[in-house]
Amino acid sequence: MMMEQQMILRNNLSTSYAQIVNIFLESEVVIIRNQEYKRELARKNFTTHGKRNTRLYNIWCCMKKRCYNPNYTYYENYGGRGIKVYPKWKANFQAFYDWSMSHGYSDNLTLDRKNNDKGYYPFNCRWVSRKVQNSNSRNCHYLEYKGETHTITEWSGIVGIPMKTLHLRITRLNWSVKKALTTPIQNHRK
Repeated sequence: MMMEQQMILRNNLSTSYAQIVNIFLESEVVIIRNQEYKRELARKNFTTHGKRNTRLYNIWCCMKKRCYNPNYTYYENYGGRGIKVYPKWKANFQAFYDWSMSHGYSDNLTLDRKNNDKGYYPFNCRWVSRKVQNSNSRNCHYLEYKGETHTITEWSGIVGIPMKTLHLRITRLNWSVKKALTTPIQNHRK
């Protein structure tokens, strides 16, 4: 009888142990599933547009940093001068994205402010080539000659004199615009 009791007891223990293991395993599966669910939920909650790793998203982030982060390299030229970002764009990348897509954005263009003393607002922004943007900076040097006004870079292309040479003639040598644009380059090589 003692043997029978031990066998029944062992069987009962085995059954109980097996139930405990099953319950543990099931709860482990529930915990794992719950963690996966939480991760997926967080992914869905924080992924509002799915464009985080794009060039346009980076442009949007840098635009905001220039205007609102005093520790950012170029802050003094933007936020430090009072340049702001359109509130809807500042708060919502998707609004900036939608405007960009409907106003000619492409990966080979840059965001340009038409008036450099005004902020990043739809009426003041456009997508342009790097060359156009470079001719629209605060430190751009404009020259007027024979009723035409162009940047030094543009005049360089028009008259065929290297931009650095024109810049040197105007800023360092203090030549007149006429002299700078019409004096041919002397070849000093022998």
